[in-house]
Amino acid sequence: MSIEFLDCNVRLGRTNNPLDSKIHTSAQIREHMKHCGIKGALVFHNEALTDWRGGNRLLADEIAGHPELYGCAVVVPACTGEYNADEYFSELDTLGFRAVRLFPKLNNFIMKPWSMEETLKGALKHKFPVLIDYMDYSDPMLPYSTWDFSPDYDEIYEIARAYPENNFIVVIPGMQSQRKQYAILAKTENVYLECSSFGYGSIEHICSNFGCRRLIFGSYMPVLEPGAFMTYIMYADISVEEKAAIAGGNLRKLMGGRDE
Repeated sequence: MSIEFLDCNVRLGRTNNPLDSKIHTSAQIREHMKHCGIKGALVFHNEALTDWRGGNRLLADEIAGHPELYGCAVVVPACTGEYNADEYFSELDTLGFRAVRLFPKLNNFIMKPWSMEETLKGALKHKFPVLIDYMDYSDPMLPYSTWDFSPDYDEIYEIARAYPENNFIVVIPGMQSQRKQYAILAKTENVYLECSSFGYGSIEHICSNFGCRRLIFGSYMPVLEPGAFMTYIMYADISVEEKAAIAGGNLRKLMGGRDE
């Protein structure tokens, strides 16, 4: 059985830090993916962190004609009237986007059911999994080290229970937040964890207690190199079928199999 990697966490575009922008175009990303043995990637655009609508347009232009790159649109809550969620997500769907991504810390919003209703209903209608990224980009250690980092699992739990039909992928779930991770996996069915920032034995333990379907491969390429995270999966003490699911199969299912 072959194991094909599909990365849920890849960024396009330049940043203010030249060291993070050596690889920033779709051509460079695709070449690096080929070098690493990654078949496909769910990508967002760095420009969308400060101009989400404009950044999403740039991303659509850059990945057009490249079927191995799947668009992940950065969005904010629609409750402010900045956009109509159903109309905008219909546009994203037409452009071939496959997911949406929320940055509660960066874009200064609270991820509660009363503020996210329109956005999550729109995402569900168009079968977009929702990536949740709590990174604070003012922290110089992120995403290089997640030793002391943890998303707000209380918010994630509340939103997941309020919208059980949506699927949520927690990006960079934190290296030392296992007790929070295991609690939310036990109490929800629709929360999935990117397994890049795990420690020793975490993949095996989660597979044995909650099943391999709750884990998603992601790397935060090109800021971080995907090789180490791929190795975590390839050398985990789990079956080949479980490795294949974590590497790419689980994300394909969450995207509705539309990348095939």
